[in-house]
Amino acid sequence: MGNLERALEDCLARLASGEARLEDCLALYPEHAGELRRLLMAVAQLERGRSVRAPAGFKARTRAQLRVHMAAHPRGRSVVGLPVVTLRLVIGLVGLVALFLVAGTALAQEALPGSAGYGWKITSERVWRVFQPDPLAADVILANRRADELTLVADDPHAQAIALQGYRQALETLNQYTLPAAQPVIHAVLVKQKDSLDQAGLNVPELNELLTPAASGLAPPTSTAAPPTSTPALPTSTPVLPSSTIVSPDSTLTPPFESTVVPLPGATLVDPRPTISLVLLTPDAVASAVASLEPVVPTFALPLPTLPTLLP
Repeated sequence: MGNLERALEDCLARLASGEARLEDCLALYPEHAGELRRLLMAVAQLERGRSVRAPAGFKARTRAQLRVHMAAHPRGRSVVGLPVVTLRLVIGLVGLVALFLVAGTALAQEALPGSAGYGWKITSERVWRVFQPDPLAADVILANRRADELTLVADDPHAQAIALQGYRQALETLNQYTLPAAQPVIHAVLVKQKDSLDQAGLNVPELNELLTPAASGLAPPTSTAAPPTSTPALPTSTPVLPSSTIVSPDSTLTPPFESTVVPLPGATLVDPRPTISLVLLTPDAVASAVASLEPVVPTFALPLPTLPTLLP
């Protein structure tokens, strides 16, 4: 403490006790007389202001003016009654917590049994299942995840025990579906899971029990197809002997089936019939008519009967 501070305290004490007056104190410390005078006069004014009392009318007018000012300039408040600053702080904290939850949930989806985030993964899956419109589809997805985890930790006995317990719980959940329409879906999923577990060298007795026909509610496949029977039909043929009929010169020669032929001179085509009629002509006319015939497609051999000698 400096000399001025000591002098000021000594003067204040003397003035409060009435031992000296202002001039007396200044005479005791002439080296600080100028500064002590200003300080002691300020203290005397403060002492006089302490005894001032505001009148009742002044207090009433001041209070009314304060209320009018508060009504014209209200402080910002939220709907729930909290200050705006506090509400913003609460919203920020909630958003931060939600961000951590979302990020943690996303990272936990890759966690395997026995790891730190696996418990949070199971919890998030339970919450997710509650909001699914199709419980069977959600349970099938979760069962597939448990089966995949079991194959991934097949080399770790501790993690395998945890994964096996979770897979058994998933199988129990699927076993609760007793509707006939759900059985084929569940059976197909369990068959795929068994193939995956067999490749990993894992055997789950509960899975084998569910795949039995009695447990799955599916009848074993049966074949009702009748063995093919064949009764070979013996070919039947009725040989038709060629016949010759001596008709009048106006008759026509028709082939045994539809084909394109060149008609004989002086003959007309008629509907095909199964008989062959020969025109009674001279041998020279027959030879010239046969020589004028052109081959047709399909080519066929037409046996001609032996012409009898009709000349006198």
